This record gives sequence, C-alpha cells and structure tokens, in this order.
Amino acid sequence: MNNYYQDLFKSLTFQHDVRPAVYLDYISVDNYASELLSGILGRDIYAGSERSEFYDWSIAICCGSIAEAELEILFGIIEANEHDREIQSYETEDDGSVTSLWQRISNKLFSKIMPFEVETSLADEDGIWFFGSLTDIAILKNNAEQISPK
Repeated sequence: MNNYYQDLFKSLTFQHDVRPAVYLDYISVDNYASELLSGILGRDIYAGSERSEFYDWSIAICCGSIAEAELEILFGIIEANEHDREIQSYETEDDGSVTSLWQRISNKLFSKIMPFEVETSLADEDGIWFFGSLTDIAILKNNAEQISPK
C-alpha cells in the first residue's frame, strides 16, 4: 500500500515547474518604490502603492509628479515597449507629467530588484504578490547548489 501512495504523490507532484513569488507588504512596496524612483530620477520622490479594483494596483507619486523627460528616463531603464508606453499614456496629463505609474510599469520597475522578471502581480488587503514565469525546478536546484557552501 505504501508504494501506491508514493506513486500517487509522485504523479501529482510539482517537481518539474515552479513559479517564483515574492510577497511585500504595502509599507515595503512604498519604501522600495520611493527609493527606486528617487535613485533613478536623482531627486527625492515619495511614492505610495494604491490598490484599485480586485487585485490591481499602481504607484502614486505623492506631493508632485514625474515630468515627461523623467518618464522617458524611466522607460529606458525598465525597457518599456510601445504597449507599455501606450498603457501609461492613459495616466499622462496634458503637460506630459505623470502622478501615477500603472501596474504594468510598476511590475517592470520591481523586476529590476526581484530575483526574477515579474510576469504578473496581485494586490490584496495587506500587500502585493509578485510572480515570475514558470521555471524549471532543475534551474532553481542548480542555483541553490551554486549558492550554498560546499
């Protein structure tokens, strides 16, 4: 009987692919967003995460905005494509400034500090889950072996 269960567990196990994830509470998201934007744009920026509908969120620029030229710098650093630019343009004021970064742009910004590319993110009452794409377990095991002392 023991063999039966072992075969069952083996057949259902997640032994080939995993999805890396990092959870940050809102205070951490705010702090990281503020530090990232301040460092990239070379001035003090206070940013705060804002949860909107269901699992969506954005980064709000508190007490000011990001100028059009600064947004172009940010786009270059996060390697924004045309779709990213179009999505963000819905939040752009008439003068080209921005007071909020859409979730798609925020994901790309946080990808710069995550141990993986953020494929998607989901907000809940207390924070945000950042998820990478499916990764072969062998890659993660190889990385873990390289990191751990022998």
